[in-house]
Amino acid sequence: HTSQPQQVFAARHYAEMQRSGIADFATNPLLLPFAAGEDATFDLLFSGKAEEKVEPEVDIVERVCQRLPQVARILANRSRKGKPPFEIVDEYDVQDLLHSAIRAYVKYSVQEDPLPKVAAVKSGRADISIEELGILIEVKFVHGPEDQKRIFEEFSQDLLLYPQWSHLKTLIYLIYNAADLRDPEALQKLSAEHEIGGRRFRVKIVLA
Repeated sequence: HTSQPQQVFAARHYAEMQRSGIADFATNPLLLPFAAGEDATFDLLFSGKAEEKVEPEVDIVERVCQRLPQVARILANRSRKGKPPFEIVDEYDVQDLLHSAIRAYVKYSVQEDPLPKVAAVKSGRADISIEELGILIEVKFVHGPEDQKRIFEEFSQDLLLYPQWSHLKTLIYLIYNAADLRDPEALQKLSAEHEIGGRRFRVKIVLA
């Protein structure tokens, strides 16, 4: 970066050479500003906006969501102990298991929260909320490949609904049994920073 354009440095250089009686055919005028300019390479490459540091508890909650199928497999195989298995057949089973697992790691209140009606979107409840961490968790259970379209549509509606929650910082979208979708990675690409209604929040798509 220089305070003047390259042509100024070139004109100044050749004027000095002419006064000294020197015919300069060797100097590349394009390189002259480098001697007087400020090198901004490092700043451009490495001093961009720092990523917001995610609280350790938020990272733990996301990891519990990711590992939930491993928990479910253990509870589903209890025949050797003569106990009935804990079977996951719908979203409510996933919610109950997730709620229990999160309570083992998070000291804050874990509950459901009523959410107001937004435009044409029906009012609803987040499956799990942790107010102190600003976390909402929405659980989607996949029954088959045809659920891909349904989850996309519900995600679009939820993006309008959930920012109405005044504490929202992170929305975790847990898609359980995601391997049965036609293209689960397409949903994972929805993880991003969003700003809706003046509220900024992160969306984390978790395939489980």
